[in-house]
Amino acid sequence: MSFLQAVLLGLLQGLTEFLPVSSSGHLVLGRELLGLQSSGDITFEVFVHFGTMMSVVVAFRKDIVDIVRALWEAIRSFDFTPRRYKEQEGIRLAVCIVIASIPAAVIGLSFEDQISMAFTDPKLVSVMLVVTGMMLFLTGAARPAENKRVGIFSAFM
Repeated sequence: MSFLQAVLLGLLQGLTEFLPVSSSGHLVLGRELLGLQSSGDITFEVFVHFGTMMSVVVAFRKDIVDIVRALWEAIRSFDFTPRRYKEQEGIRLAVCIVIASIPAAVIGLSFEDQISMAFTDPKLVSVMLVVTGMMLFLTGAARPAENKRVGIFSAFM
């Protein structure tokens, strides 16, 4: 992969990360359009995803600091009561993040080979991007409940 190709793919990853689409899927399509074959070396993917993680940390730094502070206070005072969960947004968000990660981890670990194979097929990636786009489009018809916060059940779902 040339420097220019790496820059183009890095830009593609960065520009699509904060859009409600799969930036990883766009990387697969970008590689295909540039005529790049996957060498099996994931170094490049690790670096672009690290860059993505850093941009997410910068963009959500206030929320992350709030969550870490709330967790630190709960750990320091050894207070993990339901009252703290209800009263402190940072604790509630931390619990929801952990719970939301469980299904993703189970599915990812259970179907690792199938998921890896799916990300090598640009046609399948294209179809799934269209399906995702249709799902996102349909969410526009949903009516959000007023003052509804993400809870444990919705985090798991």
